[in-house]
Amino acid sequence: AYGNRNFYSYFEDWFGGIVANGVITAPRDIKAFRDNSSVRITWEAPSNVDLFGEVKYEIVLANDNREEKKVVVGGDEREYIFGNLPEGTYIAASVKAMTKTGSNYGRVTFDYAIGRLPGSPLALAVDKENGGIKISWDEPSDTGGLKILKYEVVIADVDKHEIRKIVDPNSRSVVFYGIPLNEYFAASVKAVNALGSNYSRITFSIKNVADFDDFPDVYSGFLDMPSDETSKTAVSWAVHNGITDKNSYFSGEQALTRRQAMVLLWRMAGMPAADVYSGFLDMPSDETSKTAVSWAVHNGITDKNSYFSGEQALTRRQAMVLLWRMYTNIVK
Repeated sequence: AYGNRNFYSYFEDWFGGIVANGVITAPRDIKAFRDNSSVRITWEAPSNVDLFGEVKYEIVLANDNREEKKVVVGGDEREYIFGNLPEGTYIAASVKAMTKTGSNYGRVTFDYAIGRLPGSPLALAVDKENGGIKISWDEPSDTGGLKILKYEVVIADVDKHEIRKIVDPNSRSVVFYGIPLNEYFAASVKAVNALGSNYSRITFSIKNVADFDDFPDVYSGFLDMPSDETSKTAVSWAVHNGITDKNSYFSGEQALTRRQAMVLLWRMAGMPAADVYSGFLDMPSDETSKTAVSWAVHNGITDKNSYFSGEQALTRRQAMVLLWRMYTNIVK
C-alpha cells in the first residue's frame, strides 16, 4: 500500500498526473478589449486543467511591427491588462497554458490603435485650376502617434450641396473637376487615423464658370482642330473638363444633335445621377444619353413631349433656349 501511494505521489509531483499524452489543452474563449492606452486579455482555463498540478499562463501581445510584450501569471488568473502601451496598432494576443509536461496555447486577433486623434490639417488654400477648384493643405503637426489613413475633402456651394472626395494619405491637394455650375464658398479637409478624425475649414467665393485663361496649352490631340484662337481655346477647355471626348477628329463643322447637346450640358453640370425618364417613346438606348436626357427633363431644360427626337439637328435658336434654361435652372 505504501509503495502504491509513494508511486502515485512522485508521479503526480514529477509528471503532473496521468493524462493522455501528458499535454494540457489550450485555454478557451480568449478575448481582447481596448481601453484608452490599455489592452485587456481574458480567457477561460483549459478543459482538462484539473488533471494537472501547477499551471501557469504566458500572455503575449503583438503589434503590427511584430514587436511583442510577454508576461507569465499564475494558474488562478483569468485576465491580464497590458497598461500604458506605447502608441501604435496592436493586432494579436496569445495565452499559453504551461505545465511540467508540456504546453498549449490559443490566439485571438484584432486591430486596436493606441494613440490620439490627429490634429487639424494645416495651411488650407483654394485656387482655380483648369476650370476646376483646387484644395491644398499640409499634414497635421500631430498625427496622434498613428499614421494618417486618408483625407476627406469636401466643397460646398451656396445652396449647401456638398461634393466629397477621399484622398490618399500621401497627397496634399485635390482638384474638383466637372462639378455642377454654381458659386462655391467653403471647403473642409479632414485627417483620419485609426482612432478618429479632425478637420480644418476655409471659406472663399468661386463661381464655377469657365475661365479660359486657366488653360496653359491648346489640346493637340485633334487632327482637325479649328484654326482660330477663340475656337482652339474653347475646344481645349471642353476637352480638359471632360465635356467633349478625346477622339482623333473633333468634326467641328458637323451639326450637333439634340441628344449630343443634352450630353454636353449634363457633363458641364458634373454628370449628376438622374432617374430615367420614361415619357419618351424614342429615348436613346445608351446609358450615358439616357441619364443626360433624363437629367435635362427633370431640370426643365428640355420639354416633356411624346418624342425626344434625339438625332435631329439642333438649330441655333434651340441652342439658345437650352443654354438659357440651363443658366436659369442650374447655374443661377
